[in-house]
Amino acid sequence: MTEKTLLPRQWGKTSAAIYRSNSSKAAIVCFNSERITQILQLANQMNISIPNPVLYRDMLDWKARRGSNALNNIIIDDADIMLSQMFNSNIILLTMTHER
Repeated sequence: MTEKTLLPRQWGKTSAAIYRSNSSKAAIVCFNSERITQILQLANQMNISIPNPVLYRDMLDWKARRGSNALNNIIIDDADIMLSQMFNSNIILLTMTHER
């Protein structure tokens, strides 16, 4: 099931992702390398161990190369920014299905 954290900027979404990454051992997928550094620094400040975050472009390449051996459980941080970069477009609406 996909969990969603829909909150304004600076309301703790990345902290929630770090806690979930620690408990699930799922990697956090980020939109750029600077964000990876920020997440690692925040996790360090929180004294929480997480798997190394992954850049989304590397994740796409890795999935293509490794198929079913790639990371199967991931956490996406700042999905709106990532999708804007992937499509080089402004996202005006993002929908998701809540699995029950």
